[in-house]
Amino acid sequence: MATIWDICVFLSPSAQRVSIFQDNVQREVSGSAFSRQKLKPICATRWVEKHDSIIIFVTLLPAVVSTLEELQQEKKQVEVATKAATLLNSVQKCTFLIAALVMQHTSGIILPFFENEIFLPKKRCLPNILSPLSFIQITIVKTFCICSHSFFEKQAF
Repeated sequence: MATIWDICVFLSPSAQRVSIFQDNVQREVSGSAFSRQKLKPICATRWVEKHDSIIIFVTLLPAVVSTLEELQQEKKQVEVATKAATLLNSVQKCTFLIAALVMQHTSGIILPFFENEIFLPKKRCLPNILSPLSFIQITIVKTFCICSHSFFEKQAF
């Protein structure tokens, strides 16, 4: 989540970076309900706001990557180019991508229960939350095993 925060903070204070990002959003995500969205930094205290930030970020990820690729080519501002390259490297790592997708999917399952927590007794909604989370855990373990097996088959030791 720190990477998402860093990207939001990096892009937001500069009108030039915001403009490049908006152009990339129009090009990469046009037609989506999120094409008019801006990145939202992850709120440290409000769980529901974290969910929104993650969904927006994952949806706009192609535009984020294009923006960072463009900014890393910046010749006049070496500091901006270096920071963009570092952030681009972070978002292209498999671990980041898997974590972002898992956070998006998991919070999508849990969010309705927390939005309606006034109306749902805690004990009654707990099984409804745990069952999908168990399925996600099993799916992640299976996917990891398949990826690991495929990786080690390709390695010549």
